[in-house]
Amino acid sequence: MKIVELLISEISGFLGFETNSLVDKPAIQENFFAFNEVEIEDILTLQIIKLALEEEMGVKFDQETEEISELTIGDYNTRHFDIDSQASVLYKKIVSGELDVDMDVAKRSAKLQDVLFWIKKHTVDQMESASYNDVVSAQTLAYEILQLAEIMGLTEEHQYVYTYVQEVRDLAGDTSLDVDVTSLPAYTNEVTESNFSFASEDQQIVVGPLMIPNKQILRVDEEGNPFYVFFSKDTVKAIAEKMMKDKLLDRLNANHDPNQPVEGHMMETWIIEDPKKDKASIYGFDHLPAGTWMGMYRITDNKTWARVKSKELRGYSVEAYLKERVVSQ
Repeated sequence: MKIVELLISEISGFLGFETNSLVDKPAIQENFFAFNEVEIEDILTLQIIKLALEEEMGVKFDQETEEISELTIGDYNTRHFDIDSQASVLYKKIVSGELDVDMDVAKRSAKLQDVLFWIKKHTVDQMESASYNDVVSAQTLAYEILQLAEIMGLTEEHQYVYTYVQEVRDLAGDTSLDVDVTSLPAYTNEVTESNFSFASEDQQIVVGPLMIPNKQILRVDEEGNPFYVFFSKDTVKAIAEKMMKDKLLDRLNANHDPNQPVEGHMMETWIIEDPKKDKASIYGFDHLPAGTWMGMYRITDNKTWARVKSKELRGYSVEAYLKERVVSQ
């Protein structure tokens, strides 16, 4: 899968930091044009399966002929829920109204799970081999599913997705001599990697990572093809410095909507140099790598603060104009 490095040009005054946003999904999971949300499950359904299974493993996926299960969520018919009775029972309760959740969120989660179940079927059950990209795809899917589960208030009920990630990961490590999954971070079912930490609830202060270097972020191009982007340590540092130079410290909005300005101001910002000794660990961010750009804001807008405390807004997302360099096809 293509990997693209995002860069800031030293000779262009146009490229660089634009604004920071408080978002429901943190910056490291958003795309780089404005880091706004993409309907990623549809892209994953149509593209990741084709790339990970057809190109690498020779498996053909035909949406028109694939067997449709009896489960219909909104206007979406599931295809692979037969693999997990727990998922079927849970989503039948949602469809029947026994569990009162947003049906659009449930449908999106079901689409993502269909892809995860498909990957498991064709790697573990049929092909008995899995690639590095299969593991990355499974982990990305599970992360998205558990975020949606948290929105629905059904985090515990969705713990079964972790089983499928681990099965694919174990298979890749055990059976493919050319696949090194040890470089991947261990998958966690805790959706906390880049959330805000409350420095002080009474004073309405939040702190968290603005950008994390060398973290591969799944995105899609204009034709719907998935690829990964990342920022080097030098680029993260350059963007942080340009924010300071251009005096844009207090530029804030919510969910990348210019019509939702946020009243607040930056109190501190720094680059982590030594993860073991950095003050980020005080706020629970002892897992972040060197080169991570941290930010602390005081939110003076009471309505926005209420959204932060309710976890509707859970992390930062940086908007920036950047150029790109393809490092792997």
